[in-house]
Amino acid sequence: MHIPSPFDTFGDYAALGFFAACFAGGTVASKWVLKRYFNKKTTPLADWRDNDQIMLQLREVRIRYGADRGFLAQFENGTTFASSKEKWKYSWTNEDKDSLISGIAGWRKDISVTLVPEEMKLVEEAGPSFGLTSALPDCSFKNMCADVGTEAFAYIVIGDPLHPLGFLGLYWNKALPEPVLDKLPYYSRKLEAILTGKAKKVASIKENP
Repeated sequence: MHIPSPFDTFGDYAALGFFAACFAGGTVASKWVLKRYFNKKTTPLADWRDNDQIMLQLREVRIRYGADRGFLAQFENGTTFASSKEKWKYSWTNEDKDSLISGIAGWRKDISVTLVPEEMKLVEEAGPSFGLTSALPDCSFKNMCADVGTEAFAYIVIGDPLHPLGFLGLYWNKALPEPVLDKLPYYSRKLEAILTGKAKKVASIKENP
């Protein structure tokens, strides 16, 4: 079995040469970059491979359910209110979509959870949740869906619901009856493994544990 090397691609050889040249120049910044490049926990190569894994899971689940869009959103605590309360946000970090529609991940960044309580209720469910845009009350989440042509959606939390890492979402550009979403927990577990640095265990995760 081939064990991937940090220098499997031409781009990595080029990067090594560039970093080595910078290191010879003696700048503090270049030494820091070179150190991080070889750090197993933060190497960009590992990040790229994890990102490829994420995109593979999103493509698989989107096609499996015939959705127009699949995405991974991750929670973050970027700032704190003056009252010292934490200000939680989320951002879409990955998106897979049908080739006939435009991507929107670039517009779904740093969204305060307090702005979309109806959406967060879907994430707080114990298992997969489903809904229709037309059934939502007038709210920011409904507007966000309608603006991109989303008529139906499904969500599932990633990680411990009390301490979630983020959520997996599917969007359909047509109204439809609620599909059987029993496979969403499987993809949630796989994404959790990738996000927590256990990407090598993804292949061993069972659909029906």
